[in-house]
Parts: sequence; C-alpha cells; structure tokens
Amino acid sequence: MNKLSATKKGGLTGAAMVLLAFVFVQTGMPFSGSHQYAIYTLFTVGIIWTLIGFAQNNPGNTSFKSFFAEGFRCFIVATLLMVVYTFIILKTHTAFRDTAAAEVKKQLELSGNKTPNEVADQVVQMKDKFAIFITGGAVFVYLIIGSLVTAITSAFLTRNKS
Repeated sequence: MNKLSATKKGGLTGAAMVLLAFVFVQTGMPFSGSHQYAIYTLFTVGIIWTLIGFAQNNPGNTSFKSFFAEGFRCFIVATLLMVVYTFIILKTHTAFRDTAAAEVKKQLELSGNKTPNEVADQVVQMKDKFAIFITGGAVFVYLIIGSLVTAITSAFLTRNKS
C-alpha cells in the first residue's frame, strides 16, 4: 500500500472524506459542526500516511522540500475532491441554503436598519452566492489545514532523519 503515489493516496483520502461527508448529509447532520472534525481527521491521517510512506521509500532523502512536495500532491487532490463534492451538495441540497437564508433574513430584520425590500434583495443575493461562498471557505480551510499538517509532519520527519 505504501507503493501508491502521493496523488493516488490523496485520491483515496479524498474519496474517504467524500464518503464520510455524504453519510453525514444523508443522516441529516448539518453541513458544518463538530462532526466536521472527523473529516478533518481523515484528511490529516491521509497526509501523514503519505509522508510516512515517502520517508520509508526514500531513506536517503531528508529534504524538507521533497517531503512538502509529496504532502502537497496528496492534500491538493483530496482538497479538490472535497471542494467539488461540497459545491455539488450545496447546489443539489437547497435545504442548507434555505436554512442559512432564513437566518440571514431574521438577523437583517432584527437589525432594524433595512427596509423589507432591502432585506428581500439581500436574501436573494445570499441565496445566489451561497454555494460559491461556502465552497470558497472550504477551499481556504482545506488548503490551510493541508499546508500546516504537511509542514509540521515534514519538519518532524526531516528532523528525525538527520
């Protein structure tokens, strides 16, 4: 199993994350929340699996750059799969969008500084951009987590090899 490339490991990691996220959606869990940490844990484990396999298959290579490049290939594929999944789910399961729109409408009405037409317009705009906004946030979060896990694990593995 360690002979798999980082890209394939990223694909397997991403597929596992998508499957788990799909199970969460199908069982009625909200799109975000504490169960999201299970998906982040899978993501982290996939990156560490890739880097440890790289260390075992390349015993003479102690370059942080090499380790980070390997981890990057893994986490970028997993991120891509989760981002595509997130966008598709948000476009097909409009209940998430509608729940968020109702909350935005309630907050705008409570603020008291918007006319009913302004509130309605902002809710429509929010609904139109909801999938893009949430997907953009997912890209950012996965890239940050992937970069941090890769950098920390790479530093640890290169430090211990010296």
